[in-house]
Amino acid sequence: MIPKYFEMSEEETDLVFKKDQLTLVMFRGDVDAHDGFMKTFENSADLNQGKALFSYSGVTEGGQAKIAKMLGADENKLPMLIAHMQTNDSRDRYFFPGSVKDITTDQVT
Repeated sequence: MIPKYFEMSEEETDLVFKKDQLTLVMFRGDVDAHDGFMKTFENSADLNQGKALFSYSGVTEGGQAKIAKMLGADENKLPMLIAHMQTNDSRDRYFFPGSVKDITTDQVT
């Protein structure tokens, strides 16, 4: 079963980089773990279950650091939201342009 909202780890790499799978990853520091924007992101996962994978991740340790580097997350710009879809020839990414601390469920949908 694919979780609707999960912490990124190397075990989920196959899910995240599966061809044509839309994944939204909220990269954040530990200090942001309980901020309001994380609850908004989790609510967005509930509202959009089955449309995309919703994950959150750090950027400095182990498998999370590796995935952050692959997707282009920048520790100096945390928190940041990256939407990702693997295609045959490339990796399509979209970086949320505003402050994710002010994000709404409508913006994530």
